[in-house]
Amino acid sequence: MFEYLKTPPPRSKRAFTELEMMNELMVFRMENDIQFVSQPHPILVAVGSNKKCVSKYQLHLEYMTMDLPTNSNFLSALALWLESFYVFNISFPPTLREFWQFLMIHVLE
Repeated sequence: MFEYLKTPPPRSKRAFTELEMMNELMVFRMENDIQFVSQPHPILVAVGSNKKCVSKYQLHLEYMTMDLPTNSNFLSALALWLESFYVFNISFPPTLREFWQFLMIHVLE
């Protein structure tokens, strides 16, 4: 009857920090930096002279690098990144699972 008054069950999963989530989502590198990002899942790389002036986005997957179209902004890069999980049949990292559930339910529908 008063289901809404019940306290929620305790969280059994560890909560991740914003920094942990951002490191799984995206990294920044300078234009002349050839440092390689190796992750078992796709990761966005913003390339530019500084974090406020991004000239292009790249998608990294293990040892593959794909340059995204030059007219890509952050939202289109984010959409391509999300699609890459389905294309390559890779599960989301546990760090970002709640973030993607929120996006798919509240933004992408």
